Amino acid sequence: MSNQQKLILKNLLVFGVSTAFCFVVGFLYNSEMSEEPFEEATTLFFIMAFAGGITAALVSSIADIVLNKKEEPKAGERTIEQIKEDLGRRTKECSKLQGQVDESKNRVLALSSLMVSLSNMAKVVGSTLDPRKVIDITMENVIRNLKATKAAIILVDPDTKVMTLSKNVGWDAAEIQAFSEVVGEGIVGYVVERNEVVDADALKSDPGLAQMTKFSGKKTYICAPLSTSDSVVGVLNIESVEKKEGKPSASSEEMRLVTILVSLAAMAISNARMFKKTQEWATIDALTGLNNRRSILDFFEKEMGRAEKEGHDVAFFMSDIDHFKTFNDTYGHAIGDLVLAEVAGEYSKVSREGDLAGRYGGEEFVQILPATDKPEAKKMAEMLRKNVMAARYQTEAGILSVTLCVGVSSYPEDGSNLKEVMEAADDMLYVCKESGRNKVCVRGFDKIDEVVSLKIKTDRLKNIDGDKAKESQKVLNALLISKGRWEECKQIEGEPEVDFKAIQDGGGAAPAQVQAAAPQQAPPQQQPPQQRPPQQRPPQQRPPGARPPGARPPGARPPGARPPGARPPGARPPGARPPGARPPGARPPGARPPGARPPGARPPGARPPGARPPGARPPGARPPGAKPK
Repeated sequence: MSNQQKLILKNLLVFGVSTAFCFVVGFLYNSEMSEEPFEEATTLFFIMAFAGGITAALVSSIADIVLNKKEEPKAGERTIEQIKEDLGRRTKECSKLQGQVDESKNRVLALSSLMVSLSNMAKVVGSTLDPRKVIDITMENVIRNLKATKAAIILVDPDTKVMTLSKNVGWDAAEIQAFSEVVGEGIVGYVVERNEVVDADALKSDPGLAQMTKFSGKKTYICAPLSTSDSVVGVLNIESVEKKEGKPSASSEEMRLVTILVSLAAMAISNARMFKKTQEWATIDALTGLNNRRSILDFFEKEMGRAEKEGHDVAFFMSDIDHFKTFNDTYGHAIGDLVLAEVAGEYSKVSREGDLAGRYGGEEFVQILPATDKPEAKKMAEMLRKNVMAARYQTEAGILSVTLCVGVSSYPEDGSNLKEVMEAADDMLYVCKESGRNKVCVRGFDKIDEVVSLKIKTDRLKNIDGDKAKESQKVLNALLISKGRWEECKQIEGEPEVDFKAIQDGGGAAPAQVQAAAPQQAPPQQQPPQQRPPQQRPPQQRPPGARPPGARPPGARPPGARPPGARPPGARPPGARPPGARPPGARPPGARPPGARPPGARPPGARPPGARPPGARPPGARPPGAKPK
């Protein structure tokens, strides 16, 4: 109500009160105080009261005008009411601004938390190649920034397209056990197949998605693919979040946040997978899928250190496919490669957790078995050998099969490094091949004979010193001929070809390469562990035709030798009998002449005493035909 309206209302109230007061006072005075009351006083009193009311109202109005003029502010000044109104308006505006400030503050805090999360995410993407760390920090950001109460990260295998549950929050054991997602089926499979983001609004607006949700019984808040430019590596499925006021579906800010998170996560997981594949290319043999030589060396070095700390053995065995060169020459390298890959698969089957199987080169495979003694390693090797022997490989040339030789050694018993342990296992491969192939031989359990020992020595010298290898081959040839195994002898490069069979049969002269080797002794069968053979000095070279020190000239007899045809002292001349010898035909003393009977002998036909003549009956016997009494 304005001031003017208030003044009018006040003056009317003064007029009414004054009129009533004058009328009542006049009436009482006329009736009670006057000695001669005036009979027609009512109208008069009413007129007088009305006049008094008007007078009072005029006086009040004049007083208000006078007072208002005194209180009227100067130019530019406001009244108290105006100030109050202004204060009320400003208070409302301040309250509104405070709400906006609080909202902005919350948004700034949320953005600050988001920036910290994204910064941490970016650091992980740039600093780690472990997909587990990427998945963990992605889930942490989803919980912190989206207030998720139930969510999961599902990875997709790039080759098989099989989906696996990698990380979950809010799932119970039954849900984890029953997890089964297929590309193209359900919400998660739909997102992987279409590479699209699906939220709660899309589930309601799209009849196909709504039907899919109804059929599977699973709901989603946001389901977004973890995708790169060329593939989908996984899915982030947020099923529920903390209750919030207003719209129950995802906001635009949440959708942007999820998009950023899944992009960073997909990039990091893809980089980690690429790095892992690169590592596999560097450590895995492309043909067989087993570890290559470099990874074998690294693994054995690591296991040697662990064995020294924990005090256990590291078993090692090396295998070689029997007659594989002949197999390749017969069936071709394509079928040979197929068989190599199949044999490698048998290695994978017998490998335990913690073991390492690898292809060392060609048809040679190795396996390292940490914390395993030789008897246990032999069991594993026998299992491998039997599996390979029983396997049949379907090829273009028909159904084929191969066998294995396996040599077993152990660290530190048979060597202080991989080279020595491998040489010990390789020695046992020689033993397997010399004893019929398709078997397992263990260092220290199976004997290395002198032939095998010389073969091992000769083969190793070929890569070290060619001259020493030739000398060793001469020794080996002589030893083989002495054992009747001429077919195993080898010709020596750079020297005339030798007929070893003729030498063994005695029909040919032994050449120098065999004669020189005859008096030498074969090396010992087996050296004690951790000992290396002493360094051999090269033989002294004599000029051509020179005799070694102490050698006799051609035709010279050694001291004390008899000339040809001479008899040694005390020897009898030809035909002479030694003293006391009987001449031919003489009987020794006491011998009976031919036909003589010894003393007491009966002449031919004589009966011994008491014997009955032919046909005589014994006493008491009945004659033929007589009846008994």
